[in-house]
Amino acid sequence: MNDDWLDGLLIDRSLGALPDDVSELLEAYLKSHPVHATRAQQYLHTAALARQALSVPGCVTPAPIHTIKPALTDNPSSGQGVSRRPRIAHGLRLAACVLLGLFLGRVWPPAPSGQPSDPGAPVIATAGLPDNDVAESDDSAFWSASRILRVHAGREARPATITWNSVIHRPTLKGAL
Repeated sequence: MNDDWLDGLLIDRSLGALPDDVSELLEAYLKSHPVHATRAQQYLHTAALARQALSVPGCVTPAPIHTIKPALTDNPSSGQGVSRRPRIAHGLRLAACVLLGLFLGRVWPPAPSGQPSDPGAPVIATAGLPDNDVAESDDSAFWSASRILRVHAGREARPATITWNSVIHRPTLKGAL
């Protein structure tokens, strides 16, 4: 038997989750393999110590709940599944609560706050042009060629140089492009 499978079976058995028929087969296997039987006793002992450490006096541990979701039917008297009526009634109650909330939110007066209800006209911030070189004149538009030539003519002509000493480091740019 594979050690991983055996560990899973031993853990399930020590926690009480192993079905009876599988438990009997595991007991027969452990009788024929004493090395694994000692390991099984260690698992049982560890689970018992864990139960003892986690037990609270006077507290009853409920049995595990194994539920299967029943199929929904319209006829509960047939004995198959659960009626849809409780779910429909629950949905109607939920819809009524939502409608009540919308109605109250619409008619309830708003709580007074420290701010006036009409904040007034929005404030639009304007800034001047950053440089006199780019200010528009009456004779040319912003994107005109004459304005671009006038702006670039005022700058000194410096050739741009790119210095790249190493492949590892980024190149450096001196001057304007």
